[in-house]
This record gives sequence, C-alpha cells and structure tokens, in this order.
Amino acid sequence: MRKSEVKDTGIPGIKQRLKDGKYLVTLDLGRQLRMNKKTGKMEMRQVKTTYTYTTLKEAKAAVGRNANKKQQKKTTITTKLKIPDMRV
Repeated sequence: MRKSEVKDTGIPGIKQRLKDGKYLVTLDLGRQLRMNKKTGKMEMRQVKTTYTYTTLKEAKAAVGRNANKKQQKKTTITTKLKIPDMRV
C-alpha cells in the first residue's frame, strides 16, 4: 500500500484504506522459526501479518487479542515446592 492510499488512525498498527473505508490491521506475531529463502536455513525471524476489518471497533479488538496472546506466551508460572527437612 502506498501512503496516498491509506490514512493514519492514530492507533498503532491500524490504518484506514481510503478507497473503501476498511481498516487494515498489522499484527506482530513475534519471533518464529522460518526458512530463509536465500540460504535454505531455518532462522528466527520477526513475523507480521495484515488483516482487514470493516469497523474500527473490530480492528481495536483484534489488536487487543493479539497483545493478550503475546503476553500469555511471555508469562511463566512458578510454584513453591516444599522440601521436607531430612536432618535427624
């Protein structure tokens, strides 16, 4: 898309297409293992994708869902283990 074909909405990752008024949402899926087409080797690469939504409300919801998924991937659960005292 050219800059002249889209309008910035002021929300990161969301732009509005001028010809039909739909919203383009660019989602960052994080780093994933992908094939490098030039070398044929697997590499960790930044992966992004674009979706189209008809309303701004749907577009904002998609960005929020993506942010929650990424946050859950980063979150780790730790538990405390009780180790019995073996001293006599």
